Amino acid sequence: MHSFRASANLKTPGDDRALGYGGTLYLTSTRLLHIGQVTVNVHLHDIVETSVAGERLLITLRDAQGLILDVDRPRLLRTEIAAAMRGVRP
Repeated sequence: MHSFRASANLKTPGDDRALGYGGTLYLTSTRLLHIGQVTVNVHLHDIVETSVAGERLLITLRDAQGLILDVDRPRLLRTEIAAAMRGVRP
């Protein structure tokens, strides 16, 4: 495991839930996994782009879908995801 966030809120664009889904976020060498109110599994090779907006990490996926993660230190998580995608631990 490369990283985890004990408190992560997950939303998808167009989702009408104001607060999203709470849970724990895990970053491994092959995937990003959100476990909590819902479980979401994203393979790193499906991530096309990551960007930071305020305190949120925006993730664009290969299938034109997206995720919004409200996490502590989103810029660090973005760097950790990039390192995991390269196969290098930060």
